[in-house]
Amino acid sequence: MTTTEQSTKRKSTEVLRFFDSESEARDYMVMRNRAHQLGDKQLVVLVDGPEDNFAVMDLESAISNGFLYCWEV
Repeated sequence: MTTTEQSTKRKSTEVLRFFDSESEARDYMVMRNRAHQLGDKQLVVLVDGPEDNFAVMDLESAISNGFLYCWEV
């Protein structure tokens, strides 16, 4: 699996992780959102990445930045 994780300084509650394939990104999102059901405080969503890739980010950031997103658990 090829992924790159954003390494810039952000609030600890922000999530941003890039994936080369949509299926890898979707699998990661579902895993994180299932953890949310078990007590993790944050939902994550799937958005189009900046360089012909896909990104998983926290829901609050996606909404506040105007991204179109999808999510599932």
